[in-house]
Amino acid sequence: MTSRRARWAALFLSLLAALLVAPALAVPAQAVGGDPDADADSPREVAEQALETVQDLVEAPVTPADPATGSPVDGKDLTLALRDLAVAQHALPKSKRTVAARLLARPDDSASECFADGDLACYGAHPTKRTCNAFVCVHWVSAGTNAIPTENDGAGGAFPGTRGGLPDYVEFTLTTMTQIAVTYARAGYKKPVSDGTAGGSSLPDVYLGNVGNAGVYGYCTTDREVKGHVAAPAYCVLDNNYAEFGIAPRSALRVTAAHEYFHAVQFAYDVNEDAWIMEATASWVEDEMYDGINDNRSYLPYGPLGRPSQALDAFSDQGAEPYGSWIFFRYLSERFPASTAGLPTIVLDIWRRLGSGGSTDTGNVYSLQGLSGALAARGTNITAQLAWFAVWNRRPGVYEEGSAYRPAPVRRSFSLTSATRTANAVFSLPRLSAGTYRWNRGKGAGSKITFGINVNSKAIGGAAIVTIKRKNRNPTSTYLTLNANGDRTLSYAFGSTTQWIEVTVVSGDTRYRCWQGQDYQHTCQGTPVASALRQVVTAKAS
Repeated sequence: MTSRRARWAALFLSLLAALLVAPALAVPAQAVGGDPDADADSPREVAEQALETVQDLVEAPVTPADPATGSPVDGKDLTLALRDLAVAQHALPKSKRTVAARLLARPDDSASECFADGDLACYGAHPTKRTCNAFVCVHWVSAGTNAIPTENDGAGGAFPGTRGGLPDYVEFTLTTMTQIAVTYARAGYKKPVSDGTAGGSSLPDVYLGNVGNAGVYGYCTTDREVKGHVAAPAYCVLDNNYAEFGIAPRSALRVTAAHEYFHAVQFAYDVNEDAWIMEATASWVEDEMYDGINDNRSYLPYGPLGRPSQALDAFSDQGAEPYGSWIFFRYLSERFPASTAGLPTIVLDIWRRLGSGGSTDTGNVYSLQGLSGALAARGTNITAQLAWFAVWNRRPGVYEEGSAYRPAPVRRSFSLTSATRTANAVFSLPRLSAGTYRWNRGKGAGSKITFGINVNSKAIGGAAIVTIKRKNRNPTSTYLTLNANGDRTLSYAFGSTTQWIEVTVVSGDTRYRCWQGQDYQHTCQGTPVASALRQVVTAKAS
């Protein structure tokens, strides 16, 4: 019996043979292979893997980011690793639950015993000090490994201060955290969930500790046992001096505080939301809060700007992909610029849709559903915005700060001449990704070029944009109207005034096979229904 894969292969070969003669576009692009079945691990296996991940991060310090190259620390994110542990810890055997509780404990908690290895910030026997205002409390120690700088010279020195008797580093941290908390609240975001009297008050708690030696800028986590998609309280830990990272300590503290406190806010919507959107939007808000610091630019080569054929929601165990995906939310912020308290409202709209319940939530959905809903409310969809996003990334000068961005690469470039007048792009794209192909006009190429577009069907997010560059003119882009199968044939002038024509193809496929009824798994981070689709763009000059 002929296999499904063999039938697809035969169909594709016959299609390609026809396309090499003329752009015959009667069938849609087809899936490569079948749908792989992925068996979910047991709750205990998931929990033990989460514990092992946190232990590896804590016990195997890494070199911080290189300020000369901007290379990030791959996978060195404790916030989501600890989140995964908090959500899964109930499935651990008793002995390992004790270890998990110690790793999730606050620096001043009695459960946070100080060991030579396998610990995060731990105050031990050193007396904890605290200062609070109406928004946040900051905790620190003045002795031991986690001691903060002793500077207390007012406005001068490494950290500005005004209050006598309070270390300048603590005062600067409190001022920074207050600015962030107030801005997020005024923009309409939920406040972090109250932790009751933990930390000595119901306010969000920020602890200062020596996490920089482990290559960690900071983290937020919960010390509660949580299950499923619920709101949860959080506490945060920031480094005690930011002397290890090769960038200005004030800048490092500011962007880390903005990033990590946004995670605490995210926990108030859904502690167990999909990891990629948590990291991408937390990295996005760094730039919104501190526009002049730009530390998150170092992640752009690892996201869709540097890797356009990588899925927007990619998240590997040791990768920086979601941090680089912040540029998509920057694109949305500029494309839909309405804002409150200086923060674009589109990201707030997304998080309200992801919320697990409450007066401001519009539905407990997973990441792509929340994104789809926010775009639908603005009269558009993921496919269209991914397509225009890919075109912006090819010429990033359209961004407010785009002169500092490196353009996204073309996937392949062709030259058409009198000797070579036909050049076809045959390719597959992962879901939620893009590929741009360029046809340059060479000598004797002719005065017209005809394209045959055969991409994903419109029902699963197929789209294409044509961009034309003529001499002494800026490039112009047109979003193509395709038939239901994702097909179209069209021609353009290709005379001596034309320099090149690019076709940007998008796979806006958002289909997932979701794991249901398993509160230890994140919603819909299972195997995509179709991970790649075979697509064709033919080009013939005449």
